[in-house]
Amino acid sequence: MKKSSLFKSSVDFALSSYVFQFINFGMTLILARLLSPEFFGVFAMMVVAKEIFSALLGFSSPQYFILSEGKKSDFTLSFSLSLLSAGALFLLGIAAVFCLQFRGPSGVALPLLALCLAQGIDNVAAILLAPIERKTDYLKLSLIRNSCSTISLGIAALTALIWPSVWSLVMREVLLAVFLLVLGVKYSVIPLSVELEKRAVFKAVRFAYQLTLSRVSEILFYRAPDIVISQFFGLSQTGHFFQSRNFLMLVLKVPNTILDQTLFSTFVRLEREKEGLSSYIFLMELILSRVMSLAALGLCLFGPLAFDFLYGEKWLLASSLIPKLSWFVFFAALFNFAQAYCYSKGSQTLVFFSYLIGTATFIMTAMYAVALSDLSIIAWGLTFSMGAACIIIHILGNMFSTPLDLVKIFWLPFLSLLSIWRPWKLGSLSPEYTMLLFVLCIVLLSAYEIRAEVRKVGRKIV
Repeated sequence: MKKSSLFKSSVDFALSSYVFQFINFGMTLILARLLSPEFFGVFAMMVVAKEIFSALLGFSSPQYFILSEGKKSDFTLSFSLSLLSAGALFLLGIAAVFCLQFRGPSGVALPLLALCLAQGIDNVAAILLAPIERKTDYLKLSLIRNSCSTISLGIAALTALIWPSVWSLVMREVLLAVFLLVLGVKYSVIPLSVELEKRAVFKAVRFAYQLTLSRVSEILFYRAPDIVISQFFGLSQTGHFFQSRNFLMLVLKVPNTILDQTLFSTFVRLEREKEGLSSYIFLMELILSRVMSLAALGLCLFGPLAFDFLYGEKWLLASSLIPKLSWFVFFAALFNFAQAYCYSKGSQTLVFFSYLIGTATFIMTAMYAVALSDLSIIAWGLTFSMGAACIIIHILGNMFSTPLDLVKIFWLPFLSLLSIWRPWKLGSLSPEYTMLLFVLCIVLLSAYEIRAEVRKVGRKIV
């Protein structure tokens, strides 16, 4: 595929996804206004359990098929492993139900089983859709994934209106998985093969469990705040934290639309065709760092006002956490970029080690937060630990993979971050107006930098 076609396909995917995401955001607001923080807190803890089960038993991955030669036997192997994974997840969910019947909160067992079932179905659907992703037919992939997400979210909002409970949130996950499975079967383009190579089976399982290490570390990192808050601050405050982080994740979805769905297969394609990968990485990450630093500044300054207006008065505690978490979106976006590249190179160990450092950093800040009974320190801790993981993965990437000019990528965002932590006055201007002036300067500097780099390396990419 030509680089211009690859770029156009990625843009088509992004633009079509943003339309659906705007609709989904409206549905999310409806759910937030209909359901109490306690429901979101309970759902957050069930998601933690489901994701841990999924990571431990997730020995099927569409990434293996994307990295493979794309033969019938490769697809059959990936599909078979996904069925095995789905069955194991369901059995583990049944075991969890029996355990929770004797010891555990009431009303959690069956929703958790439904989430495990949904995750298993989603694993199978991901394999069925993998050939579309491997061909980089991103527009088709966007329409399939996002239409299923929007429809399932709409049904969940309608259910919450009639019967407000945690089942509204669980139903969304189940319906999403079922819809993806149906469309995956409909649009699957590679027939199954009856022959499997024993060597390929061992290779696929080894790849999956190498990926499992990084996935488990990722889940522990992102879900550690939910576990700590639920144990020491209660389910209501867990729900508030869950909602504030979800609000930021909506902002993060703008870059992640490309990072999560297209970047891995794009890296694999460019690596396979020996095209200008290093130039692509540097230019994309430079643009990403400038855009996300501006997004972080905007969230810090105006995020609480927007959140209060959209979500209502019952989420005031969640609103107060937005400024502390604002720079989390910057670090997470750049980390996800580096993570996709590491996965495309088969360097899952670098991702695992980076998440490990981030988790250790968070645990230290969480201990301090629990000692002071201060939820805001948990929010600061997540941001700081994401920053630590982001820096580590970039340093390791420079050491063991593609060297990048990290100073050029990070100098302006770090200067912006310092301006938030240490606000100052400029003459007679208040700190708020000084900050707005500073944001304007960042916009101009970013535009100049990006223009210069596009002129320098852009023709090699597009």
